Amino acid sequence: DDMRLDDINIMDIIADFNGLIASFAAYKDENNKAHFEKKYIQFHGQTLQKDQLFFLAFAQTNCRMQQTLNLIEHTLYRPVLKKMRVNQPLISMLPFGKAFACRQGTRMNPKQKCVSSMASSFT
Repeated sequence: DDMRLDDINIMDIIADFNGLIASFAAYKDENNKAHFEKKYIQFHGQTLQKDQLFFLAFAQTNCRMQQTLNLIEHTLYRPVLKKMRVNQPLISMLPFGKAFACRQGTRMNPKQKCVSSMASSFT
């Protein structure tokens, strides 16, 4: 399960990361405008915080999208791509680690993260 960024198209991951940042900013903006009262949401028998549900939706949407892309472009992408294109943008976002209380230095909350000027608003 050892994955390296040079095994896949880094530009796709950067695009996914920036898309995640933009969509999270829009989600937070709308969430603040709507003044939602509920902090927790029931989802398939699990109690999730709203931010957790946002990141779960990102992952599920991208997994489905990658399955379709892999069928179309099977020879261009290795199976590792699907996992990296979901995990790498998530672990690079500080709010993801906070939402799931991931200890710093763990696989899903590494000490070193990708940096984007767009992400600075979430620090």
